[in-house]
Amino acid sequence: MPQINKRVAKLARSLLILLVIALLAYTLGWSKILVVKEITISGTNQSELITNRIVGSKAGLEVGKPLARLNLAAAKKSIEQIDWVSNSSISRNWLSGKIAINVVERIPVAVFASPDGQAKYLDSQGMEFSSDVAPDGLPRIDVMGNALETKKFAAKFVAGLPGELLSAMTGLMITGDLKANMTTSLRKPELLIQWGSGEELSTKIELLNRLLVLPENKKITSIDLSNPNSPIVK
Repeated sequence: MPQINKRVAKLARSLLILLVIALLAYTLGWSKILVVKEITISGTNQSELITNRIVGSKAGLEVGKPLARLNLAAAKKSIEQIDWVSNSSISRNWLSGKIAINVVERIPVAVFASPDGQAKYLDSQGMEFSSDVAPDGLPRIDVMGNALETKKFAAKFVAGLPGELLSAMTGLMITGDLKANMTTSLRKPELLIQWGSGEELSTKIELLNRLLVLPENKKITSIDLSNPNSPIVK
């Protein structure tokens, strides 16, 4: 008899555990107790676009949906497929029902025209992207070829230029062999500066400034700084 009682007690405990698990599963996945109550988006002013993207991702990321059934990985992936998004993070608060989405946008350092004439932007890592809200005043450049290495060089080169040079720049061509040729308003009609590679850029900038203040260089039209040890002025 005691043996039977032990078996009954063990079975009862097992059934109770299963019942608790079933109730928890129902509470988490199906009931209206733990659901999404609020979704906040930070880091961008294009919240509507982000919202449309996560709704279209079928991640279940909508107000009223059970928190346990959300596919945050799918939502994150869909957001980061937007080319002007560099990174994103999504957190879920089980107590408040709040979903917090933070978007890190790519910051453009230059703008150029794609082969089809569309405006494209480069971030500091040379990543190309499009955007309807990129800021004005970006340096406009021409990139020869479509290689990532060329775009990385262009972004790094532009980022290394001081503000006064960027504001005076009227054109910049980055060649496929990673050379930079710039036209500027530092002289009239225009001053062509051939930088060569991006190596020793700070030295070349300092040399340029020294050359420009020399009286004999008031009417020059070009400076070749490819070799900073032997600059050529014309």
